[in-house]
Amino acid sequence: MIKITDKRDCCGCAACVQCCPKRCISLREDEEGFLYPDVNIEECIDCHLCEKVCPWIDRPDKQQPLEVLAVKNRNDGERMASSSGGVFILLAKKVIERGGVVFGAVFDNNWEVVHTYAETIDGVKPMMGSKYVQSRIGNCYREAEKFLKSGREVLFTGVPCQITGLHKFLRKEYPNLLSVDCLCHGVPSPGIWRRYLHEAVGGADYKDQITGIEFRNKYLGGWKNFSFLITGKTNDENKVLYSETHGKNAYMRGFLSNLYLRPSCYSCKSKNGASHSDLTLADFWGIDVISPDVYDDKGVSLIIASSEKGKSLLYSLDVDVYESSLVVAKTMNGAFKEKTVPHPKRKKFFEQLDKSSSVIKLIEDNSKPTFKIRLRNKINYLNQKMIKFKR
Repeated sequence: MIKITDKRDCCGCAACVQCCPKRCISLREDEEGFLYPDVNIEECIDCHLCEKVCPWIDRPDKQQPLEVLAVKNRNDGERMASSSGGVFILLAKKVIERGGVVFGAVFDNNWEVVHTYAETIDGVKPMMGSKYVQSRIGNCYREAEKFLKSGREVLFTGVPCQITGLHKFLRKEYPNLLSVDCLCHGVPSPGIWRRYLHEAVGGADYKDQITGIEFRNKYLGGWKNFSFLITGKTNDENKVLYSETHGKNAYMRGFLSNLYLRPSCYSCKSKNGASHSDLTLADFWGIDVISPDVYDDKGVSLIIASSEKGKSLLYSLDVDVYESSLVVAKTMNGAFKEKTVPHPKRKKFFEQLDKSSSVIKLIEDNSKPTFKIRLRNKINYLNQKMIKFKR
């Protein structure tokens, strides 16, 4: 049976929960706000299926990419509404047009992040845009399997460990499945997000006030200097309740400084081809230096095609495509790193969490960059300047 003795050994993909024939595994939230499997020992029949589908116990071999590309949606409206180059919505449209189903992350009624599926474009639109909170996968693997077995095309999107969990759960290849992951920095705590949102919006009815949340709004500062934005109702009018550039927003700073990522994220086993996704979507950071003629501050996607199926679908879309390489793509995108250094104050942050009356102040006090981080950022900045100079 699944037994978590070290929390770094569980990514929270929920494959074990969904595969259990006795339904005796549930997920429980720990003191950091992350979900972990909990086994009802009395109901367990020791079939060991949960261990066989666990991507952290049996790590898949890595696959090599077929192509690495810079891609832009030709529809500027769709691109501006997306986090990067607007490729996901085009993939989803193609699958929906062919009678398929799209799985992705959305906000629920409590403004927490959950996975669900959609069979219409209107249902897909809430899946657009990055959501920097670990999503609850629920029963999506089971639901995807039912659609696949019925012969329908399925587009399943998620972070690398969720896509790894999906493939392990299915235990066979499906020609009608297109799996798409992102180049993941790590997943922040849903518990921290819950507390942050309550404090940022304020009031006992804060959930009812909110009408929209964007982690990556481009309209205020562009793609590179994106903003965190919350809209809501004030006197029956929809207004901006909260707006800050990502560099100034406390939640985003805590996330980007690795203060409250899931323990397994600090040594990820699903990145760089291990998830066996057909496509990987990311931001092509540094494109303004590498290929300034492609850059327009509206977003450019980095696409890694790892299967002929993914490559074929990508080239059928209405996009501008520019050839690149993995070496170039890795130059300015730190999310390729499988080992991420936890913020040195991570332990202190969680120890103080229950005693603190303000999670925002706690994040601000503990996410300040150390000398080593400031030095590393300076070196990265100088490297970018050198690349630009060499051009």
